[in-house]
Amino acid sequence: MIDRMSPRERVAQLLVAGFTGTRVNDEIRLLVRQLRVGAIVLYSRNINTPEQLKTLTAGIRGSRTLACPHSLPSTRKGRGHTHQ
Repeated sequence: MIDRMSPRERVAQLLVAGFTGTRVNDEIRLLVRQLRVGAIVLYSRNINTPEQLKTLTAGIRGSRTLACPHSLPSTRKGRGHTHQ
């Protein structure tokens, strides 16, 4: 999988990005589809309810174009939790 990536795509896999909002939006689509960042960080500002979080993470995963899975780390009051 990595062997088939361009140097730009390999570097992008090292990037971790956050976003504003609580739904999949153009900002997330840009990060995932065009920039192909390796991980999207979810902050408390991105999470309202468990059901909304489930919908959001499914939407982010559905936006992928690479075979590499995205890591979805989240933070809550300084404690990191990773959802993969």
